[in-house]
Amino acid sequence: MIALLIQICIGLLSVYISIQILIVLSLLFSPKYQRKIISEKPLVSILIAARNEALNILDCLMAIDKLKYPKDKLQVLIGNDQSEDETAQLVSNFIADKPYMQLYQIEKTVGKAKGKANVLAQLANHATGDFLFFTDADIEVNEYWVDALLSHQIGEHAAIVSGITVVKDKDLFSSMQRIDWLYFMGILYALHRVGFEATAVGNNMLVTQKAYEETGGYEHIDFSITEDYKLYQEIKKRNHNAINILSNDSINVSKSIATLSDLLHQRKRWLTGAIALPVYWWLVFGIFGMFLPACVFLFLFDWVIALELLAAKFILQWFIVFIVSIKAKIKVNYWHSILYEFYAHGIALLTSINFFLPTDIRWKNRTYTS
Repeated sequence: MIALLIQICIGLLSVYISIQILIVLSLLFSPKYQRKIISEKPLVSILIAARNEALNILDCLMAIDKLKYPKDKLQVLIGNDQSEDETAQLVSNFIADKPYMQLYQIEKTVGKAKGKANVLAQLANHATGDFLFFTDADIEVNEYWVDALLSHQIGEHAAIVSGITVVKDKDLFSSMQRIDWLYFMGILYALHRVGFEATAVGNNMLVTQKAYEETGGYEHIDFSITEDYKLYQEIKKRNHNAINILSNDSINVSKSIATLSDLLHQRKRWLTGAIALPVYWWLVFGIFGMFLPACVFLFLFDWVIALELLAAKFILQWFIVFIVSIKAKIKVNYWHSILYEFYAHGIALLTSINFFLPTDIRWKNRTYTS
């Protein structure tokens, strides 16, 4: 029996290493990106849902105001979702001399939409652009963000284009989140390239107005706590093309999560939405999640093989972060990658426990039943 369990553990660990090698190879052989020049700039609409974002919203809007895109071709729609702080006043003051930015007070619920999806549904109804760009109120967009996503959309006729998002690095906790996001972005991009499609990143996403309208909009889509994945899923059902891109000019920067409690609530929200992912993604999650238990068990009986596999995991994981950071020209504290190994296992364990606890999801000072 023990011998069989050892063989199962070695098999699981070997599959995990094989997936990591596939990700590294997919990243290494990804095509070199070059932004195309768009001669005729189309009108685009940027949608931002804001609830209690007084600490973030001005940084977000200032970054958008610096976009290298003609202001007469930009429509920026901000939805104030019953904020209990100074969000609305700050936005009003900032956009007073910027006619291409508009603030909407979201007071009602439309259709099936709730929370952020409800805000985006109502903003989309005011959007006049042929392309809808989605970002969050705690995001600072790249100055070439619109051009970068449009360039890929036009070149590959995609209904959805998703760039990469990184966390602003200000302390050790945020540095761990930065590495975590780079690692996740690398996996998402690499596996998408080999046919394992998953989702788009909702704070860095372009959707064509035509594809959005085909779904009926968020008010007609069954509610999901991860509204970006739900929209992605509905658009893919209609046989539209979706792409993930990895380039420096498509990078958006997010504020880090301040506390461990908030981070775990974020992860629970993500996992709740991820339930609808294809079975093969849950197999990948399962293999990733079983790595540490399998390695610990194997260590009890053959510590040499266990350490070899653990070292292989660390090296491949480091390579994924390194390749993404090089290709996207993102600065990373590589010494923190050593600490990240402990952080990743700890967060994975706590996330698993928290996911199965019978608690509601807290998001933007609202609770949602999990």
